[in-house]
Amino acid sequence: MHSGKDEEARTLARRMFATFEKAGVDVIITNAGGCGSHLKDFAAEEKGAFKGTIKDVAEFLVELGPRAERHAVAKRVAYHDSCHLQHAQKVRTQPRQLLAGIPGLTVAEMPEGTLCCGSAGIYNLVQPETANALGDRKAKFIQAIAPDAVATGNVGCILQMQAALDRQDGKQPRVVHTIQLLDEAIRGAAPRP
Repeated sequence: MHSGKDEEARTLARRMFATFEKAGVDVIITNAGGCGSHLKDFAAEEKGAFKGTIKDVAEFLVELGPRAERHAVAKRVAYHDSCHLQHAQKVRTQPRQLLAGIPGLTVAEMPEGTLCCGSAGIYNLVQPETANALGDRKAKFIQAIAPDAVATGNVGCILQMQAALDRQDGKQPRVVHTIQLLDEAIRGAAPRP
């Protein structure tokens, strides 16, 4: 869909929804803001294609509530709102709620926190100069608050921000998915590489 192949994307989505319907799936949980956004839009557009619900992993886990003990994670984390997650899916508070439930973790809001990182689907591939400028701007805001890590809910944002931070001087924080920090707290161990 991002690359303009709308009909091919719809064909694949119909096939996926049919498979999930046949399997009796009630909920599709996504961990990528852009993918979840497209699935939710498609399900609304193609009424009856999927009878269940589609949720971002943060939405689902907040609704489910804690089920496992959280160990302390002594980190200061900057949270980045993925454009697809905050604008298209209206998921802003849930990732912060998950992070707030981790003992010892501090969430630092960055300046212009809602500013796009430049990934924007495949924008970083088709408009690399502008995307890099956005990414570099985001990296400077991250550097200004000097977090131990940066968390976000979209894989494209992870790649884009890590690349932008890698272009900066000095030691830079690692960019991770919000769920990786939750995993670290549940396992009581450093995030997996």
